[in-house]
Amino acid sequence: MAAVRMLFMASLLVSAFNFNNGTKRKKTELLSDICSTAFSEQDNKTREEYYNRVRDPNKHISTRLVRYFTFGGILQAISELTGIPRVELVAGGSSQLQDKTSGLGVALVAIGAISSATGARKQSELISDVCSSSFTEGQYESRDLYYRRVRDPNKHISARLVRYFRFGGMLQAISEQTEIPRDKLVTGGASQFQDQSSGLGQTIHAAHIIHVGAINSKLEKKSQPLSRALQNYIGHTQNVLRAANAWHGVGGDIDKYQSNQLAALATVNFAGELETNDRRTVETLITEFRSIIDKYVRDGTHAKGEKLVLDADSVIVYCVVPLMLHEEGRAGYDMVKSGEFVTKYDK
Repeated sequence: MAAVRMLFMASLLVSAFNFNNGTKRKKTELLSDICSTAFSEQDNKTREEYYNRVRDPNKHISTRLVRYFTFGGILQAISELTGIPRVELVAGGSSQLQDKTSGLGVALVAIGAISSATGARKQSELISDVCSSSFTEGQYESRDLYYRRVRDPNKHISARLVRYFRFGGMLQAISEQTEIPRDKLVTGGASQFQDQSSGLGQTIHAAHIIHVGAINSKLEKKSQPLSRALQNYIGHTQNVLRAANAWHGVGGDIDKYQSNQLAALATVNFAGELETNDRRTVETLITEFRSIIDKYVRDGTHAKGEKLVLDADSVIVYCVVPLMLHEEGRAGYDMVKSGEFVTKYDK
């Protein structure tokens, strides 16, 4: 019960800025904060007036720092009670929860989603990726060890570009089968699905290959098998060193790239030959991805420890050409059209 109470308390601390009906944020209970003054009829005639009172901005700003450390202690205690690594309990990004709409306030603690281990991120099925090596007992003693193996960060980062184009081809084929516009099938933003946590402590993260937000609810109505398969594909993770996945590092920059480039990816036709306009789009996407890698391996502005994670000679993004990535997108397109996508990922 203590763990449940602490998880609930943490969810209440996570409120949001500019909440409105167009967001995906979940409603939380409206409670007075443990550090705030208590409601009294003498100072506030009604509880509504109490909750809607306007705070001194100086005190509010100060509170955001002080309460942030309270929040840190709460996370540590929850981690100790549940065995979930502290760094995996919540994610950075836009706030997912809010207690009220006022049009006036901002969050005391602004973070993204609470980890799938606490229930906010949906659990997807743990499926070996179609492009990964297969499980063999000779190399791994059990399937659990196979799924928890730690990947080479250079290969992981490279896969995030290559697999992004396969994902683009899949979205095109799904769009053609369901008549849902390609650029409306998924949104950017915090990941909504995850197949596993690393189970290996704070230095190893279960990192998404594809980092996008919500799936259009119309897809489930049109085709439940395609919707489940897409959830499992998006939820797929690889265990990597924390530095390859940290939000304020190369991992976070690639997360933002994948969310921000969905519109451009949706303009490429993966069903036919690589035409001139599509080639230019793919070249631009390659260039922008390379610029992210350059920051961490070439420009010398990052800490030595970060630069050691990636090796410019081992990251294949410097070798790929538009035709190769277009063919990867075609493979994803054909995978959906042939039914292999649903067979593999609809579990």
